Amino acid sequence: MADDFPPAKKTRRSRAELEELMIEGGTEVLRELGVETQLSSVSYAKVFEHLERTRGVRVTYGSVHERIWNSLQEYQLSVIERAGVWDHAAITDEGWVDWLQTMVALSSGGADEPVGEAARAGAQSTYRNRTAAHTPPAGDPAVPTGADADDVAATLAVAVADGLQLRSFLTGDDSAALTELAQTIIRDWADTQGR
Repeated sequence: MADDFPPAKKTRRSRAELEELMIEGGTEVLRELGVETQLSSVSYAKVFEHLERTRGVRVTYGSVHERIWNSLQEYQLSVIERAGVWDHAAITDEGWVDWLQTMVALSSGGADEPVGEAARAGAQSTYRNRTAAHTPPAGDPAVPTGADADDVAATLAVAVADGLQLRSFLTGDDSAALTELAQTIIRDWADTQGR
């Protein structure tokens, strides 16, 4: 509701500020649309309306088209790639299932399709970040050496969590019970590795 915001001063944003604002708005629109998203669903007009409704910010076609992105598709691919990057601070864990579904839907095309490439690039960044977050820091005296084993354990933990979330969504199984079982399996594996 634009009426909820005080009149904004007319200021010209830098290219970087406007680019970030548009990509954030686009990823918010993408999340609202969920797995039914098609590339055409993320349009300048929808994002302009979203930004005005949610932030009281007015953006125009002329301020972004050919100033930041040379085409609407270039903008859409930027949004999809950013949407593929899971922001743990900004998105709740409950949103992880939505994120997984959206990334699977967007990346399910051919390996050389631009939408799939953009979705996979964002998702790859997410998996690198999540694996790093679950890998013990190098030189930690409580952690035996063997970075390969640490990477395997961290990757396994993230993969199990993904699988459990998707399984819970598809089957209605209790994800808490499945998560506990997975943690037990991972601990058992770690024990066999001398952890």
